[in-house]
Amino acid sequence: MRYILSALIVLNLAISLVQPATAQTAPAPNISSAPVFVKPKPIDADAPLIEQQRPEILDLDIPAANRADLSTCRADATYQLNDVVKTCWPLLQAAKLFTRLDFAAYETKESLRRSRKDIAENKTKALELATELVTLIGEPEFPLEHYYLMKSYETKGHLHKALGEFEMALEAVDKRIALLIDMPVYDMEFHLAFAQHNRSEYLLELGRRTEARQNFEAAFPLLFTASGYKNGWPISNHSETIIIDALRSDDHDFALEAVNRYLTATENMEKGMQFGLTDHIDLKLYILAGRGDVEEVVALINERNAQNADRYSLCPNSDRYFPYVLAPLHKNPIIADKLSAMKCSVKSLAKVDDAAIKGIFDYDGTTQLLPPRSEP
Repeated sequence: MRYILSALIVLNLAISLVQPATAQTAPAPNISSAPVFVKPKPIDADAPLIEQQRPEILDLDIPAANRADLSTCRADATYQLNDVVKTCWPLLQAAKLFTRLDFAAYETKESLRRSRKDIAENKTKALELATELVTLIGEPEFPLEHYYLMKSYETKGHLHKALGEFEMALEAVDKRIALLIDMPVYDMEFHLAFAQHNRSEYLLELGRRTEARQNFEAAFPLLFTASGYKNGWPISNHSETIIIDALRSDDHDFALEAVNRYLTATENMEKGMQFGLTDHIDLKLYILAGRGDVEEVVALINERNAQNADRYSLCPNSDRYFPYVLAPLHKNPIIADKLSAMKCSVKSLAKVDDAAIKGIFDYDGTTQLLPPRSEP
């Protein structure tokens, strides 16, 4: 290869020597040079996280002469935010402030998680930024200002939740919901469904179970609106939260009624829109197995298999609930044969024995369900 390159260099030199003088003196083509590599500055590990990562939005600006142009500010879709903040001065200010709030809230939760000494300092900073954002927006004029105002209350609620301050979390989510009910943004219902779920979580933490169930009743119809195909995700999570709370409080009759209600609501939906269907089937299996209803359990397993026929495995190790919900019955010969036919792994079956003693755990290691009970 070295000899080929040498030959090409010699050949090019020879050609240049025989070219006319005019050709040799012609100006060189205007070819821009390659960009010079700039070594990034080292990250200061002691700097606030927002400065370490330095989100691009903090350095965006709109020339003073263009700030009075509000022609793009009327956008009402959150997916347009990235473009709108580059041209709408009021929204750019809100976006920058919310970014700072978001980072400050994250830093507070990280301080809490790592037991650092700056928890109170970071919390104060985050709450001050939340207040500043509310003050900045005031009475929203543009649709996406409503959105940023709502996000400020969402972040505040999540922050209070992380700190165990559920009364204040509830106060924040109530303000968030009040905004969402009339928010002129096209995906308002989607955000409302998540907010209603958070409200029930906070109520349950405060021991206000009846109110949480009433709140779910109010939120459930969002599953049947024009946006129901999107709302299914948060409504499914909300339903699970209410059902699991009922199971933990030994109210299995209410839990079964709630499971059946959700399964009935989703049975005629398109397959891709049946959010949480398998998890709800598994919760029903938990109740039926505890009651010793072998025939009903077998029928429900068959239904579960039909719903998941296109999965790579009918009994993957990664499932939250299955086959562990079958702990009271898994040694029954009929149920054991079903699990064998589904190719449940030795690992999964070993965890069923574990679940019968310790309960069923969520992905983060917290107890999701108590050990499945066996009823006479």
